[in-house]
Amino acid sequence: MYYRQNIPYIIASNCDEVQIDLNGDAYLLPKPMDCKNRLITGYLPYQPGTVTITGYRNGKAVCTHKTTTPGAPAKLVFEQTEDVLAPEIGYEKLYAVRMCDEAGNPVFRNDAEVTFRAEGAAEVIAVDSGDLSTDDPYQSNSVKLYQGQACVLLRFTGETGEICLQAEAANVESAKMKIQIKA
Repeated sequence: MYYRQNIPYIIASNCDEVQIDLNGDAYLLPKPMDCKNRLITGYLPYQPGTVTITGYRNGKAVCTHKTTTPGAPAKLVFEQTEDVLAPEIGYEKLYAVRMCDEAGNPVFRNDAEVTFRAEGAAEVIAVDSGDLSTDDPYQSNSVKLYQGQACVLLRFTGETGEICLQAEAANVESAKMKIQIKA
């Protein structure tokens, strides 16, 4: 079902030319150098599927970015699955998690409550979603996703070993990450 909507886009590029492709249909775009601040703006008709943006220099494709319409929220995914750190007392690091569909496509329109847990020589000291309109406290172990993502700040004790970081939300698969503290 299409709602006859147009979806705005902004493309920043330092390429000579840029092409946008929606489900196999190419759309003509102005050259970045002809646009204010080299930002190409416009609208695409809403259609579920894949949008591919390709940048060209001297007629050769030099970069590509694809975005696919997500399905239903299915799982939480950390940006990385493993991390290796040196033991330092009081060391802190930020990790991000996002909501994805079954195929791993980000689900941006999701505000599920996510709870973080750290098992091992680390503790959750803060959470954030980046939503500037909320006054939720940072000093918590749970936060609502904003545009489908959130962050957790861990503080490490300095002990060596393995830490398991988990992110959980209702009705979706949890995310797990292993952090190795090695001397």
